Amino acid sequence: MLRPQPHAQRRDGTITMATVEDTLTLALSHHDAGRLAEAEALYGRVVAMAPDHVQALFLWGAAAHLRGDPGAALPRLERARYLAPTATVITALLAAVHRTLGGRATAETLYREVLAAEPRHGEAAAALAEMLEEEAKALQARGDMAAALSHDEQAVTVLRTAGLSPKPTLWNSLGAGLLAAGRREEAISAFESAVAADPRYGEALSNLGGALKAAKRLDEAAARYRQALALFPKVPELHTNLGTVLAELNQPVEALAAYQEAVRLNPAFVGGWLNVGMGRHAVDDLHGAADAYHRALALDPSFIAPGPPWAPSSMSWDGSRKRRRRRKGRWRSIPAGSRQTGTWRWCRCCWDASPKAGRSTNGAATAAPTPCAPSTALPGTARPSLAARCWCMSNRAWVMC
Repeated sequence: MLRPQPHAQRRDGTITMATVEDTLTLALSHHDAGRLAEAEALYGRVVAMAPDHVQALFLWGAAAHLRGDPGAALPRLERARYLAPTATVITALLAAVHRTLGGRATAETLYREVLAAEPRHGEAAAALAEMLEEEAKALQARGDMAAALSHDEQAVTVLRTAGLSPKPTLWNSLGAGLLAAGRREEAISAFESAVAADPRYGEALSNLGGALKAAKRLDEAAARYRQALALFPKVPELHTNLGTVLAELNQPVEALAAYQEAVRLNPAFVGGWLNVGMGRHAVDDLHGAADAYHRALALDPSFIAPGPPWAPSSMSWDGSRKRRRRRKGRWRSIPAGSRQTGTWRWCRCCWDASPKAGRSTNGAATAAPTPCAPSTALPGTARPSLAARCWCMSNRAWVMC
């Protein structure tokens, strides 16, 4: 805070130095004691006596800002800055007032001006980094990941130049942007910094696991997911993320256990049931797989369950609540050359006794089919007739129902 300095403001002899400085000293005593209204009135009296008194103008504006009246603070601080343009403490407070009033662009410009003159100005660096992080989040919400990444990188640079440590949330946001940009090793480093700053930051631990998985460092990814689960064992997405890594490590039994724990914790987790289905399929439990797919369809009738041979067995749910898509469109439930689309169902030999069994891909219940017979069509080809509209997981072929 600026303190009064011996500085004569008027030379006509009507106001003595003692009068101005004594009033300012009294105002400061009220200010330090938290009596802002009394201090502000006295600062105004000093400015009335000495209109160009920089310290009084600054403190007058500071008192109004602390009192929650940025509108009154603004003209006082602007006058003080005009009289002392190189005083970074005045510019920094003026930036804070503009930010409070919604003038983010002006505030950012002023903070950058402060840091250009004094790169280790902690207050300006922290405020500018916070603004950049907020803007990055807004850009991420609009899908502009490249611009968001630029803002996060600037925020980290500003803080580190000022000798400050970025917050874990900033490291996590930076890591997400780097990962989206394909800069995996840098993303891993950012997520590790977030976890180092806050070892209980579950989102950063999960994101670190995802970045390690993307970099094909699967053992490390599994270790990070387990570390997150040790802290947050009741988060279904962490279990399913661990399961996808274990599946890639060719540990189908352990992967299935992770998927099943995810749906135990959240029975309405559609993607979790899809993974359970593929996990059971991986251990040759075809009836269990069919039941899991039916459960997913019962929860979300628009969900496309894998079944025919062109839907790869490696397709899995990654916990992001987004359906996987092919590069050229959605996985189809009927071959492109067939006469119907979207109406296949499981055959009798794959049927489960649960009440959710026997649903078509549009969620409508179907009548129990008669015992099926394999059709003459080869797996993966169009069906020979509309009657052969059921897919048999056991025979891996269209069947007559």
